Amino acid sequence: PVPFDPEGDVVAVTVTLVDPAGATYTYRQEVTVRESDDGVEAVWPPERSTCRLVTECGNEGTYLPDEPDTHPEWVVFETDAETNEE
Repeated sequence: PVPFDPEGDVVAVTVTLVDPAGATYTYRQEVTVRESDDGVEAVWPPERSTCRLVTECGNEGTYLPDEPDTHPEWVVFETDAETNEE
């Protein structure tokens, strides 16, 4: 479980790939979450960004899937969100 403010909070997942020469490419995805009567709801789609050579992307590397000229052709986000029934 990831702790968050029940009134609303942002949860971020960051993955940094490092090649043998030391270059990096970072993927960042953040989503707003809040408690609801049924559990937790996430505001979808999430905010996505990518950046080269740094691990903190900020907003400067916003991922635009419908504009392929804004990122390398091999950059792809695949996200699968599922509910957890307890």
